Amino acid sequence: MTRVISSEPVSKPLTESDKASIRSAFIRLGPYGKSLVFLMKEGNPRIMNWSIDAPDYPVMTEISLDSIMITKVKCDDGRTIYRASGEAVDKSRLITRGGGRLKNTTSTVGNPSKSLSSGVPYYNVDFMGDFDRIFNDSSMVPEYFIDCPEFNRAICWCNITGHSMEPEINHGDIIALGEISSVSFFPYGEIYAIVTTTGMRTVRRIEPNSNPDYYSLVPTNKSPGYMVQEIPKSVIYRMYEVLGCMKKFNSASAKRVLWSEPKSSPLTESDKASIRSAFIRQGRYGKSLIFLMKKGNPRIMNWSINAPDYPVYTEIDIDSIRITEVKGDDGTTIYRASGEAL
Repeated sequence: MTRVISSEPVSKPLTESDKASIRSAFIRLGPYGKSLVFLMKEGNPRIMNWSIDAPDYPVMTEISLDSIMITKVKCDDGRTIYRASGEAVDKSRLITRGGGRLKNTTSTVGNPSKSLSSGVPYYNVDFMGDFDRIFNDSSMVPEYFIDCPEFNRAICWCNITGHSMEPEINHGDIIALGEISSVSFFPYGEIYAIVTTTGMRTVRRIEPNSNPDYYSLVPTNKSPGYMVQEIPKSVIYRMYEVLGCMKKFNSASAKRVLWSEPKSSPLTESDKASIRSAFIRQGRYGKSLIFLMKKGNPRIMNWSINAPDYPVYTEIDIDSIRITEVKGDDGTTIYRASGEAL
């Protein structure tokens, strides 16, 4: 494990030259937690795998360029790494971190909504199986977003299998995971998702152990076969707070198009007035659009866009965007877009 041996006593802001070339900065979910992505005024985005000291800011929060401070850190393996801090552009949208026991949306909060643009990303992977793909596979994109204020401080939702935490967490539920910045200091008695140095993963309530070098992993299920386990503190690689759980939204079946409007419609003047710029992104089913708003977080539009020759992150002329409404045989209405590069 890398150990930090020194850091510069004073953090430094971005240079004026850097700021002049950057359009905006957003928090992303990187391999080691939250980091930064810069959308450049020219060229492709720059993905900065600096960890960012912004534990209460959800993914896709826009960060003020003038507030970003970089600390240079020297590690005992000879590497130099960087850490960042920054303030959100729109603080009114943030959910503050708070403690509390596990909450299940069926009994303690209002109905969450499934969204294509707001809330916390849901990845259709099992924490016990392919969870690492969220951080390590650049092609991995959310299935959709879950907007539920009670849990919007989570970094992601994912699937959970197994019966050890029933009836609090049931087999097939989805869980909201919050970031734990330190595996050496956290409240006992809460439920955590744990990744070990050997790649094993489990979800358990953590309690103190009589041996100060161990934790006790306590299942909720009191049936025979589910026992308290002991785990050395030294083998815990990463931890997430399980903020809540709920039943999985019904998966959308494959849609067959019944009809589409004969004429495509442009964006409304109201929409265009609120959008700063539009870019092509790589969506789950091909290329789609992301709108950078003049106020608030980006809107990720999972409309397929008819622009096969445009690479990802091509900026699209907002006035050229045309939307076609499509009716599916399952009763849903979906949309398709077309547009011209700026």
